[in-house]
Amino acid sequence: LSSVRLIGIEETSDGTCLVVSRADLKNGTPIYDIKPYLSYTDSHPDAVCGFTDGKPFPVLEVVDPDNALIVMGNEAAAEVKEILSIDPRPAYQDDPDRIYGITFGDYNIRFKVYTGVLSIVSVENND
Repeated sequence: LSSVRLIGIEETSDGTCLVVSRADLKNGTPIYDIKPYLSYTDSHPDAVCGFTDGKPFPVLEVVDPDNALIVMGNEAAAEVKEILSIDPRPAYQDDPDRIYGITFGDYNIRFKVYTGVLSIVSVENND
């Protein structure tokens, strides 16, 4: 992952081209996925967030009804809860019946989200 500066947008015979600087990649390497700069996750104090400035980022309540996170230990469980509270799901998905997942260290964590509450479904060790 790289934080890059958008220098300009050009129309070329191949289509629209984004011109960036500060990329740690070889010149001409295609960039497939661009996300906006978010000041709460990236650290560039002089950067401007653009269309994300002033947008509220809701925080989910994280519940672990079966104490599944206990297998990770208290410190790791607290870190996972903090990560999950900022909603790692794709922004275009909001299916209350779908089970989502993330990997944290050696653990697969599965969860559901409904009306602002994220519920841990399971925690499995990858070992």
